[in-house]
Order: sequence, then C-alpha cells, then structure tokens
Amino acid sequence: MAQPTDGPADVLQQAITHHRAGRLQQAEQIYRSVLAREPGNTEAMHLLGMAAFQTGHHDPAAELIAKAVAASPDNPKYHYNLGRVRRAQSKLEDAAESFQRTIELAAGTADAHSNLGAVLAQLDRAEEAIASLHKAIELEPRDESAHTNLGHILQNQGKFDEATDYYRRAISLRPGFLEPLYNLGRIQLKTGKPAQALESLDQCLAEQPFDRRALAWRAVALSELGRTDEAAATVDPERDVAVLRLDQSSPDADPATLNHALVEELADHPALEWEPAATTTRGGSQIGKLLNDPSEAVETLEWHLRATIDGHLAGLEGDASPAYMRAIPRSYILHMWATVLSEQGHQLTHNHPAGWLSGVYYVRVPGITASADDHAGWIEFGRPRDDVPTSFEPQVRLIAPEEGMVALFPSYLFHRTIPFAGPDKRISIAFDLCPKR
Repeated sequence: MAQPTDGPADVLQQAITHHRAGRLQQAEQIYRSVLAREPGNTEAMHLLGMAAFQTGHHDPAAELIAKAVAASPDNPKYHYNLGRVRRAQSKLEDAAESFQRTIELAAGTADAHSNLGAVLAQLDRAEEAIASLHKAIELEPRDESAHTNLGHILQNQGKFDEATDYYRRAISLRPGFLEPLYNLGRIQLKTGKPAQALESLDQCLAEQPFDRRALAWRAVALSELGRTDEAAATVDPERDVAVLRLDQSSPDADPATLNHALVEELADHPALEWEPAATTTRGGSQIGKLLNDPSEAVETLEWHLRATIDGHLAGLEGDASPAYMRAIPRSYILHMWATVLSEQGHQLTHNHPAGWLSGVYYVRVPGITASADDHAGWIEFGRPRDDVPTSFEPQVRLIAPEEGMVALFPSYLFHRTIPFAGPDKRISIAFDLCPKR
C-alpha cells in the first residue's frame, strides 16, 4: 500500500504497477486514495474506470471515464477507452462517436480504426465499416481482428470467397483464433460443403471444447452429412429443454404477486429500448442488465430463479445428458434482461454464445387472438437460423408459454418465438448462467 509520504506521481505509479499485474483490488484502493486527495486527477479517474471495466462493472466505468474525458477532452486515450466501454454497454452510436474522436485526435491509432469499423458494422453501416477496417490494416497489417471483421461484413454481403480469404488471413496471423475458424465453418455450410465445415468446427472445439456457436453449427453439419444420431447427441430439444415452475420454497414466492410487481416495474420502464441494435428482438423493447441495479422485485425473482436452476442442475449430475450438460459449473453468475413485446412481436432465431445454460421466465402472457397459426406466441427450439440453407428437417420442440413458467436449455440451442396477435404486451425475462472464471 502507498505510504503517506509518497508523492502523487509515485502513488499513482504504484497503482499502475498493481493494475498491470492484474491486482485490480489493490489498484482500485490506491486510485481511490489519490482521488480522495486530488478529486481532479484525471489519470486516476480514467484508470479507476478501466479497473471497473475489466471487472465487468460497465456503468461505473463509463461514468468515471466520461468524467476524465470532460476534464481532458483532448486526450485520445480517454476517448478510446470510453468507446470500448460504450461498445460493451451496447451503446453503439456513442461508441462510434468516441472512436471517431480518438481518430480526430490521433489519426494513426490503428485500434481505434479497427474498433470503429466493428461498431459501424454492427450499426449496418457496411461501407463506412469497410473503409475503417482497411485503414486499420494499413496501419497495422497484423491486426487479426480487423481481418476477421472484414470477413464478417463480406460474408453478410454474400461475398463468400473474399470473406474466406480474410478469415484465412486472420487464422494465419493467430492460429487457433476461434472467431474466423467458426465463421469459416459457417461459410462452408452456406456454400454446401458440410464436410469441410465439420472440419473447421472441430478445430474450434479442439481449441475450446464447449464453444456454444461451434457446437450448434457442428450439429447442423452432421445432420447435413446424414449423421443424425451424432447430431442428436448434442441437439435434442425433447431431452434438453426443461419446462419448470418457479421455485416456491419460501413464503414470498407467489408467482402472481411477483409477476404483478414485475409488470408494474417493466411494462413502461423508461430504460426500454425499441428493437436494440445487435439483438434479435422484433416488434418489442428490451431492458438490459437487470441485476446491475436491481429492484426488490428483480432481486426476489433472481433468488427464486437460482433456487429453480440449482434444483434442476442437481438432477443432471450423473444422468444421460450430453457431456456438455454434465460439465456443471461449480459457481456461476446470472445475467438477466427483460423483453416487452407488442402485437406481432417476436424473437428471431438465435442462441446465447456467452452463456452455459440459458432460460426464460414468463412474467405476463396475455390471451392471443386466434390466427391461422395455432402456435402463435409459442417458443420453438431446435430449428437452425435460416441464413444457412439446410436440406434436412430439424427436430423441433414447440412450447406454449404460461405465466410463472421457466424454460431452461443449453445456451447453444437455437430457438425463436412465433409472432402473436393481440393488443396486450407480453413480458418475459431471459437469463444466461455464466460460469465464474
């Protein structure tokens, strides 16, 4: 710990030494002591924000670094790191603005061009993104992320040969890099080469045995090759989706009372964002990161969800589930977000690469107006995304949602919801169980 007689620069350097060595708690303590003595020390403010960012506390990180930017508006490093935090918060327009300001102040910052290109791609500004990524590669030819992100844009444009070239360059720069390997497998599936896709996806899984995206698409490749039994060893919605009721082991677990409180809080919440960028929500709004500053109702739901999940996991030990589901995390954190759908609202087909086990809790499920589709409003598991053409009929499972119902499933399992007709809003809370590292 810093001594009282140390000068401010010496104290700050001690914190930086701890920070670089990964001793973030010690670094944070010293940054706070510096700021207690010098509230206007922008470097301590910025670095405390970065420590918060590195520990997953994105909101306080953004607040601290934004203060540093306001105090030192011509410091490109502060703008760049604020852009990184904004990107992690999914505030993509703000992130793009921060990266652009970094470039205005320091045009030769290759990482700023690379990150700007990635964010612009997420905002569907493809041509601007391509220009930024080419500039990043011009400045730093060995930037594997810029090559990979160019591959993503070209893949989305249907330019599969060019995308493949960029992915292969990225892999040559960083052998075993999962992102281009995985996407190379997807392109091979899209172009009718399931055997090659299987080889690429197996390389991904050799690097990271339980990579969620690779597991999902590997099952598709196996099915395309007619190896359905092997595919079913990974993807079997009847086996792998658990439909449960919320744990009611304590007096405050009455779902009707809890759901009423959640509806009151979420239905017209000021933080609701309509069809957020880089999500699969259509015809609805979302609130992310419910557990960052949880209300009493959200905290109550978290407690009962954990009890429900833990009971389910206890039943998996030693059963006949796939190896993935037997690799139960010793401890985990939950990430939760709410979705409020209007009429015809739905979720496009997706999975949850960041999770290990995922789920959805139904808060409000109003009556559905009769339609030609008897499954309107249901959730469907097992059908791959339609951007990869397939020749087989997938095994799917359709489930009618009910208030108070919890559906749990492996995070790699593709799922979607079917649009519904009716004037009332539907509210659900999705969550990912993420193993603690």
